[in-house]
Amino acid sequence: MKEFKDKVAIITGAAHGLGVEYAQEAVRRGMKVVLADIDKKPLLEVEKNLAAMDGDVIAVELDVTEYDQIEMLAQKTLDRFSSVDILFNNAGVGFSGRMWKLPLRDIRYIVESDLMSVVYGMRVFIPIMLEQKIPCHIVNVASAAGLVVSPNADLYHMVKHGVVALTESVSLRESCQ
Repeated sequence: MKEFKDKVAIITGAAHGLGVEYAQEAVRRGMKVVLADIDKKPLLEVEKNLAAMDGDVIAVELDVTEYDQIEMLAQKTLDRFSSVDILFNNAGVGFSGRMWKLPLRDIRYIVESDLMSVVYGMRVFIPIMLEQKIPCHIVNVASAAGLVVSPNADLYHMVKHGVVALTESVSLRESCQ
């Protein structure tokens, strides 16, 4: 994508860290931005700050671990902006620790937040993007943890490697058609 003005960007995990940075850069480039996060108060603060930069922005409070909420995100985006040009699957949780020491509920939440949310985002948005018949992009954030391993973050590396493998596999298939 070389031209960004008036394109539509969706950013999950938009209330903190890289999500805020992606959103600010999108607004600076003249994009319309959909902010998505589970953390309502900072999400609304980011929306307010981007609007002050003359951004055309909406905030959607949601939980990326719930498939139906990703569908709702798509619908709100299409209702407001009629298209999707780029999806940043950025939401996730950072953690460390040996996987056998983590409670099962934490393991489930980590896998759902860091891997399944990417699966859900791709499953919902790829058909929309293909139907639009315009160049679109998905950025799946995996960090270096998706390429290397280190001690004391077993599960984190597993889910981030999964994100990289899914991204590369889908990209390869779509570029071969």
